[in-house]
Amino acid sequence: MLAGCVAWVGLAHSGAPPTSVPTSWNGPTAATTIIFDERRQRAWSLNSDSDTVAVIDATTFVRLAESKVGDHPRTLAMGPDGTVWVVNQDDATISLLDGDTTLERTRVAPPYASRPYGIAFSPSGEVAYVTLQATGQLVKLNALDATPVGTAIDVGLTPRGVAVSADGSRVLVTRYISPTEHGVVTEVDGGSGTVARRFELAFDPGPDSPVGGRGVPNLLAAVAIAPDGRRAWIASKKDNTARGLHRSGEALTFESTTRTIVSQLDLAANREVLAARRDLDDRAMARPIQKSLICR
Repeated sequence: MLAGCVAWVGLAHSGAPPTSVPTSWNGPTAATTIIFDERRQRAWSLNSDSDTVAVIDATTFVRLAESKVGDHPRTLAMGPDGTVWVVNQDDATISLLDGDTTLERTRVAPPYASRPYGIAFSPSGEVAYVTLQATGQLVKLNALDATPVGTAIDVGLTPRGVAVSADGSRVLVTRYISPTEHGVVTEVDGGSGTVARRFELAFDPGPDSPVGGRGVPNLLAAVAIAPDGRRAWIASKKDNTARGLHRSGEALTFESTTRTIVSQLDLAANREVLAARRDLDDRAMARPIQKSLICR
């Protein structure tokens, strides 16, 4: 299911790209909104409303800088040379910040209005994977100069979250807006760059209760792979499309209309582990975190 044409035909650059030799990580990677740079003892955190990235001293908890990036930053990742890559969704750009000075070194431009969202580097440190929500594609960028690698991969509608297994062979992409029947996570083969399979997150039949409810996993914005590669975790909300006066004759309640849930995929059997799904009562949207997000 490789895209028939190259939607990402080029990148507009301003400034000098990084030139350091890439290093590698020893675990899976995933898109996130906060990273920890262990070498510099700094935390980098997105401020989506102010279009900035805050840099915090991890020892003193003092804000060292607040660097301006593009319009509506959504996720960030640290490149193998220590550069921080920030995906700006609304102006369809990626800001590359110098890890030492915290200043923007360069900015690259995916296709106009492609609404990029998630970014994760391959653990080998060679490429970055970026999801394009508007075009339904996953693209690979060279980790040294941010130029496209190969052709864009058609992964389906509204892709957002992205995670890469420790060996780089499996790339998981979440579909943000689900179809009516189930949630969707697409797996791309890291070697061939083709779609390997699509996982379906099942409709929950309920019953509705104060701590659970029926519904479809929806707004899948993030995914993380366990360090041993056996399971993947997906946080989302669950919309109770089975309930309502015109659906089941039951009035909607605040307990069961929409909930935050966490789902799991068995990556050995290639199926959802429905028994492992958890409703999170009275909680806002969750986001999975993994140890590999700590950059060394």
